[in-house]
Amino acid sequence: MRNFDKLAEEAAEHAAEGAVKFIDGKPAKKIIAVPGRLANIVV
Repeated sequence: MRNFDKLAEEAAEHAAEGAVKFIDGKPAKKIIAVPGRLANIVV
């Protein structure tokens, strides 16, 4: 299993620019990521 911080970093890199204003500065409670396809971040 990957490190949670590494997964969060990858998900943030792939997040849409419009989503950044909602997640900026907030800790991620849960991250669901499909590499190269989907990044779902719960704050």
